[in-house]
Amino acid sequence: MEGSWLQEHIVKMQKEVEDDFNLIQKEIPKDTRGKFSHEEYKYAWVLADKHFHGIKKNEYRTLAMVPFLNFFDYNDDTTCATHYDEERKGLVVTAARKILRGEEVCLPAGSGSNDWLLMKKGTVSELKKPTVVPFTIELNKDDPMY
Repeated sequence: MEGSWLQEHIVKMQKEVEDDFNLIQKEIPKDTRGKFSHEEYKYAWVLADKHFHGIKKNEYRTLAMVPFLNFFDYNDDTTCATHYDEERKGLVVTAARKILRGEEVCLPAGSGSNDWLLMKKGTVSELKKPTVVPFTIELNKDDPMY
């Protein structure tokens, strides 16, 4: 995995989480700083990250935490779409076509790769090309199981 896109992505994500933690530490009132550890923050971040969805608000792309959308599956053959409604001050799910009784309701899988979809949404798309991560395994010749 060394030198692969996946390793670079993991390092980038680790830095983002570290930077976010440090930023939050600056914003927390001094009397409550240190009440949660970096490890606790990372655990909470992983739980929260699964619930973030990209939305467009006032022509800007941003993220919104919408746990309800986890009830939807992700697929390239989408049956619905989401958009932010300024008047309602919330995310709206709209059918992209007539949805038949018993049919699965899916949100767009997006342009991310299957490894991103699996990591972020817990699913993969059959229509996307598989991600290939080359790696080398070296066996220890001194190992009795060799």
